[in-house]
Amino acid sequence: MNATPLLRSSGLALLISGVGLVLFEFMLPQSDLLSITLSSLWIPVSIFGVIINIIATYGVIGLYLIQADRIGVLGLIASLIAFAAIAMSIASAAIGGFVFPAFARMDNAPATISALIGGKGPLAMVGQFDMIFVILFLVGFIALGILSIRAGLLGRWASALLLISTLMDIGQLVGALQIAFIGDILFGVAFAWLGYIIWQKSLAKSTAQSLVRSAATPAD
Repeated sequence: MNATPLLRSSGLALLISGVGLVLFEFMLPQSDLLSITLSSLWIPVSIFGVIINIIATYGVIGLYLIQADRIGVLGLIASLIAFAAIAMSIASAAIGGFVFPAFARMDNAPATISALIGGKGPLAMVGQFDMIFVILFLVGFIALGILSIRAGLLGRWASALLLISTLMDIGQLVGALQIAFIGDILFGVAFAWLGYIIWQKSLAKSTAQSLVRSAATPAD
């Protein structure tokens, strides 16, 4: 099977999702108040987040395939974990977009989102789900970043940005939300950068293959 079209399309998906993730971070209200979910923009932005993360799952496939020979079994495991994390973020965005506003309309609703999904909140299971998502995200993309830097196929600076931006997301676990916010933006930039590199390399490979086939075809 010729994997070049798959790489080209997944690279484009990674590029699009990276740009989308940056836009999503700027559009999503940075507030813990539950009432913010009643904003007219909340549901549209959440739907946008769901779509972007769906596109990102396809992009992660190309991120693994283009360097599969160099990152080996560890790369496959890291990619599967990263894929699972992105897939979980789809559910998280959907819950935030449609379930949170329903609770915000209740008379006895908690004042903040953190109280809603906290250990004693009515949606404590969502908080636990998000914690698992963050852990898988960190493990998967930190490993992918390290392996990509070692592979050296996608550019060390782009791979290093993936690693650094993921490390900054540890801020979500320790309460440093501003650091995590900046990290999420840089993560989107890293995705877009890596996606462009994958798309460019697959396009160059496709062009080279076309030239080889043309040279091998006998002239009439």
